[in-house]
Amino acid sequence: MRPAAWTDGSSRGRIQKYSVTDVVSWLDAELAVSVTVMDARGLMDGAVGEFIIFATARSTSHMKRVSGTVMHELSARGVLMFGSAPTIEGLNSDDGWMVIDGGQVLVNVMTIEAQRKFELEHRWETNGATVVLQRPARE
Repeated sequence: MRPAAWTDGSSRGRIQKYSVTDVVSWLDAELAVSVTVMDARGLMDGAVGEFIIFATARSTSHMKRVSGTVMHELSARGVLMFGSAPTIEGLNSDDGWMVIDGGQVLVNVMTIEAQRKFELEHRWETNGATVVLQRPARE
């Protein structure tokens, strides 16, 4: 996988200071069960960014810790989207799924149960996203 990095802003008004490889390393540091990176360039007129990352967590508390680390790292790098900090959805939800919009990368962190229920990787692949990295589940 060629690591995409953003440093000087993009056509969508975002300032990026990280790469896909950085996000994967943050997920690995928090022991995400599995990690899949999909190339979504050209899909939905760029509305979802360039890459979609799916990470699986062992529990709701693990999911929140993993998501919190990604948000912390994005904030520490000064990542802005249209002048605002990256957003996170699902903090107060019971569905086992949190989404972090980091600009050109959309990070989905799900419990194992939510991953099985929603099958998002399969849905995105069916609609044209390409898997560029798939780290198998940890034991």
